[in-house]
Formats: sequence, structure tokens, C-alpha cells
Amino acid sequence: MILCERVHAQQQQDQHKNYSLHEPEMKCISNGKNHKSYEFGQKIWVTSTNRHNWIVGITLCQGNPYDGHTLKQAIATTEQITQVDVTDCFVDNGYRGHGCVGLAQVHTAGSSTRKLTRT
Repeated sequence: MILCERVHAQQQQDQHKNYSLHEPEMKCISNGKNHKSYEFGQKIWVTSTNRHNWIVGITLCQGNPYDGHTLKQAIATTEQITQVDVTDCFVDNGYRGHGCVGLAQVHTAGSSTRKLTRT
């Protein structure tokens, strides 16, 4: 009942709102997209193999960290689970400016240096 009273009393400008009664740890995440600027839930990262898409790691991120700050931990966890060094890492544009130099070669989506030519 305390949670219900808190939800009923919250105002639009309140800082720490409850967005779900059945999952109180749900957060409002701003994602910077024009058509859908807010999402509700929790942030996770998923690591999978490149060739056969085996999922080798899933981790729940506390709060709303910048994607690039979670990359070192994701690579280290994947190497620990698989006992294989990660050589290539394919990520989306949220990981730009990740700062992971020397761990693995990081390929950002849409940043191919290869140019197609017309023949």
C-alpha cells in the first residue's frame, strides 16, 4: 500500500518516480531519438558470438550508464566465460567514444571504411 500511495502522490516534476507497481526498479531512460525520446525499463548488455550468434553473456546494468563505459566489462566478462580472447567487437553507435584501446578491435555500426565502387 505504501507504493500505491507514493505513486498516487507523485507529481510530473518529481525526480524519483515509480513507473511500475509490479517492477519498482524500472527506470525512465532517455535515448536521444526524435521519434521516441524516452524508454522505460532497465539497461542490459548482451554478448554473442560473431558467426553463429550464440549468446555468451547477459548482464543487467545498474542505473543508466553510458554504453561506452560498459564495453570493457563486457569484453572482460566474455573472455572469462568463453576462455577465448575477444579480437573483434561489433557495437552500435551508442558505443562511440568507448576508450577501449588495445582490448579488441571495435567496429561501430555504419562506420565502414570500405567504399563501394561502380564497375
